[in-house]
Amino acid sequence: MQQYGVHFKSMAKAIYIDEMNLEDFIVIDIREEEEVNAARIKGVPNIREPHAIYNLAQDNPDKKILVHCKVGGRASQMGNILVTMGCNNIYFFDDLFSRFYEKFEIVGTQKECLRELQW
Repeated sequence: MQQYGVHFKSMAKAIYIDEMNLEDFIVIDIREEEEVNAARIKGVPNIREPHAIYNLAQDNPDKKILVHCKVGGRASQMGNILVTMGCNNIYFFDDLFSRFYEKFEIVGTQKECLRELQW
């Protein structure tokens, strides 16, 4: 099966900040609760359970489901799981959380904590 991504490889298609628009995707934050509380994209839900994301993808077959984490590794793995489960509308953010500051409102108890994250 084809692998996508520059930083991490996944069977899910890779998306980068220039291609990301909240209107085009159902965005899911798959990070741990502590990470999400510290800094997150405003309005993006936190779902870490693959079956819950699978059900969301199945309920929205015409929508693109985009999973993201802090640097792309966990998102690429979740993409593999979901594609293996049979989802074909799964994408993963193959870049750093710090890139979100360019386009989206970041909220949280430490909302600036990931702004300087670099490779």
